[in-house]
Amino acid sequence: MTSHKSENYSNYIFIVLHGYSCSTAAYRSIKVRLEKDFSGCEVLIPKLSMPIFSRKDPVEIVEVIITRIDARWTPGKRIVLIGHSCGAILARKVYLCACGKGKSDPYENKSTDIKSWAYAIDRIILLAGMNRGWTVNRHLSLFQAMSWEIGIGIGKILSMMGVEPLIFKFKKGAPFITDLRLQWLDLQKDSVVTGLGGAMVVQLLGTIDDLVSPEDNIDMITGAKFFYLDIPFSGHKDVILMDRSEKGIARYSAFHQALTMSAIEMASSQTSFTEPVLVQRPEVTDVIFVIHGIRDAGYWTQKVARKVKALALENNQNIELETSSYGYFPMLPFLLPVSRKAKVEWLMDQYTENYAKFPKAEFSFIGHSNGTYLLAKALTDYPCCRFKNVVFAGSVVRNDYKWDTLFEKGRVKAAINFVATGDWVVAIFPKLFQTLNVSDLGSGGHDGFTSKRNIELKYVKGGHGAAIQENLWKVIANFILTGDTPSIPEALKDDVQNVWVKRLGKTALLVWAIILLILLGIGILLWKSGPASPYFKSLILAFYLIGIWKVLTKL
Repeated sequence: MTSHKSENYSNYIFIVLHGYSCSTAAYRSIKVRLEKDFSGCEVLIPKLSMPIFSRKDPVEIVEVIITRIDARWTPGKRIVLIGHSCGAILARKVYLCACGKGKSDPYENKSTDIKSWAYAIDRIILLAGMNRGWTVNRHLSLFQAMSWEIGIGIGKILSMMGVEPLIFKFKKGAPFITDLRLQWLDLQKDSVVTGLGGAMVVQLLGTIDDLVSPEDNIDMITGAKFFYLDIPFSGHKDVILMDRSEKGIARYSAFHQALTMSAIEMASSQTSFTEPVLVQRPEVTDVIFVIHGIRDAGYWTQKVARKVKALALENNQNIELETSSYGYFPMLPFLLPVSRKAKVEWLMDQYTENYAKFPKAEFSFIGHSNGTYLLAKALTDYPCCRFKNVVFAGSVVRNDYKWDTLFEKGRVKAAINFVATGDWVVAIFPKLFQTLNVSDLGSGGHDGFTSKRNIELKYVKGGHGAAIQENLWKVIANFILTGDTPSIPEALKDDVQNVWVKRLGKTALLVWAIILLILLGIGILLWKSGPASPYFKSLILAFYLIGIWKVLTKL
């Protein structure tokens, strides 16, 4: 595409998608510039449902945009998609949907979903686009940092109430973002066959973006084929101001280059980065995740991984292991849905990066404790992910988890669940939430799952960590690599569970009540037996409460 004022561009539609909580009026200077330099073109800036307190589903917003394009496009017209901030994410999603890759479950995509105008999209321009989703930038000013923290706090409370704000759906690792990144990779894989997915994508990076970090702007995983250009004198918000001021002229110059330069010209002009470009390894056939649980540094995951790797070498299998850690996860954060969700988002970010790096590999999973929850929740919230073989140990997932649905859809091929004889941790704590039906935590590692198709291995002698002891590593490795039905070695097997742990599981609510009464009793005792001065009584009680808080948040 070239720009000559004497030419007629009546066959071009420029579609500008505004950012979160932005007005369409803020993009007036872009509209004026386009209409002047591309004579006869049509500039469409649809008003999107993205006010600051919006709870809209971004998929619904994309559907509205597609409907608008359907109404305006006619054969012979060319399209340029331009998105700012969150609008850049929406622009990519619109393109995916137009190319028939918009469904969260890739098996639901059909050729009939392809829009005729998908072939008419020349290029996509991303202005300060949050390609990986947003995270909190630790280098914000004091005022901005406080504003973000207050906003995030309110958002977390709303999310716990089941009312998730729109902006949280653009967060790094959120289902919408992860779906988009995985779908983009699939689009690139299939582009040779379908002829779709070849639109040039140019990301314009503000040189002084004070809201979005370079790590969130630049996605070398799914955006390895993007062209990146700096746009001078620009932060996250004013990158769209292309008026007649000195800075506005400089911004428009970069924007104009993004619109008109050829791929060859772009390659020689684009910004260089220190972040390494993704190197794909199609020879790898399997990627195995080994993920630890709560109150666990995760050192055992690397030892299990070495066992799996050794067995794979014996079988001439080319595999890779993912043993990344989400950090030490204490008890109290584990009990909070928002904290658990953040770890699921972390897992899916790892999944996406491995999916990009190993394009022909199948994925399998070994998880203990909270690691089992992360996978179960990911399979529930992210229809795009799928795993071949799954091992659960010390599972904290509800025992009525819908495994059968996953098997029927081919999202899991085989799964085993180790049930211990004395896993009092699962019997008392996660099972309480299942009994009260107030959470997706449960007693899979104590009671086993009710699903008919996954394999329950009952019972491994020991407690919460029984199934990840060294004597079982070979059993786990063999199943994860072959899918063959395993059995517990006789020396580690028992036919019945510990009777006391079974009773604790049946009376989990009573156990919790007793624990709370004991803690309350100690507090009352400290108050009554302490010094006569109310000041010292209050001080002792405060230290007691701080001690409880420390235990819950550190252990």
